[in-house]
Amino acid sequence: MRRALLVATIAACLVPLAPSAGVAVPPETPAGDACRDATAGAVPEDARVRLCASIDAGANAATAWCREAAGLPAEECATPSGRMVDRALVDAYQGTWQHRAHALQRELGDPLPLRRTTMLATHNSYNAAAYPPTLSGSDPNQQYTITDQLRMDVRVLELDVHWWVSPEDGGRAPVLCHATGPHVGCSTDRHLREGLSEIADWLALPDNAGEVLIVRLENHLDDEEAHDTAAADLEDVLGPYLHRPPTDAPCRDFPLELTRDDIRAAGANILLVSDCGQGSAWPALVHAYGDRVEAGTTDFTSYPDCGTHFTREEHDAKYIRRFEDGTWLSTMAADPGPRIDATMAAEMLKCGVNQPSFDHLTPDDPRLTSTVWSWAEAEPAADTDGCAVHGADARFRAADCTGASVATHAACRTAEGWVLRRAGGLFAAARVCAAAGGTLGVPRTSEQNEALREAKAAAGVETAWLGYVEVAGDWTPEPDLHLPGA
Repeated sequence: MRRALLVATIAACLVPLAPSAGVAVPPETPAGDACRDATAGAVPEDARVRLCASIDAGANAATAWCREAAGLPAEECATPSGRMVDRALVDAYQGTWQHRAHALQRELGDPLPLRRTTMLATHNSYNAAAYPPTLSGSDPNQQYTITDQLRMDVRVLELDVHWWVSPEDGGRAPVLCHATGPHVGCSTDRHLREGLSEIADWLALPDNAGEVLIVRLENHLDDEEAHDTAAADLEDVLGPYLHRPPTDAPCRDFPLELTRDDIRAAGANILLVSDCGQGSAWPALVHAYGDRVEAGTTDFTSYPDCGTHFTREEHDAKYIRRFEDGTWLSTMAADPGPRIDATMAAEMLKCGVNQPSFDHLTPDDPRLTSTVWSWAEAEPAADTDGCAVHGADARFRAADCTGASVATHAACRTAEGWVLRRAGGLFAAARVCAAAGGTLGVPRTSEQNEALREAKAAAGVETAWLGYVEVAGDWTPEPDLHLPGA
């Protein structure tokens, strides 16, 4: 309690340097970012970044104390920028068009190899302000719990597992800790089982039974005993959900060609990724990193250049993670690179980044809007006849399937790429695509959507029919239309 009070007092001293409640701050911008704007020109850039990161960290620590120790309501524990941890906001997000669009996007990508899909991720998912304060947790990467991150359409979780003192276990145990060096920074951190239980409880809900997750385990386990204990926790809590490596090939490389549909067909929901560790129990559960590669944001540039760290061939052939680091420690120790804002997040998807890993994701985060690359705002509308067209803005819209004036052309997917053919109405569109040696298609990734946008521009086409139809209340990509006369 005394430590928490000290943190809150320090934060209170720093808060006057941050914007007042009357200053409008973009939802994605923490107090530290607004502070950097306010002090521009008055303080050297490097010092300004560190000063304002400290203000933001102080505000985060104060709000955590406010919630956990003082027990005050979420709205009374907001940071100066208005950021707060409130599950009611997550509840509200689940009723938005963005949440619906993310679910439909995942369905579009389900039959694709993992190296061709995108899955939203959080960086250090376990290190969240919503949990009881700890030494490392006083500098959080996230605001909301793992459960709420999943409810915000995150489908890749990142857990750092350390072998550390656990009073409840009477010795050492696998814990979730954000530390440097061997275990520097670990204190009274949550047990690995607690984080895994959040995942299992979420998957056990009927609405989530078909969801597929990737869980990356950053391995800081010391020895074979540590690995065996952690593996036992994984087996005990997540066992029924795991897609395991073959028994004759433990710790097989990350399966680039596996699809989410394949994982479901095997009766599983979770793919574990880590290094191979020690002993036999751990490698029997995890996949090695293999051609799953990663980089920060320092070199990243917008589509179509996409930065210098990965070649175009690597984007096509490997599974790529891009991450940010918004912690105070990283800001003090080195340049962590630019934060992933809404614009960068959208550009990463266009480039084919498979796993954009966000810090400080919130229910009103603009990145949850900018990573919707498919449907237009408030679409698909409920009062239409269940077909989709690709508009001049490269967004999907629901449309009357028989409306010849709705779209002028068909988006035909061929072996050579997208081809546009004149057609009025859904069945006419399907026929002209078949005649062109292709199928009436629908983009399944942001990268494919950009390719269709470019093909339309080259052909001088504004709107095009998509192979995307509402059948019995569900949107079905590229269905068999049983063409008349075919």
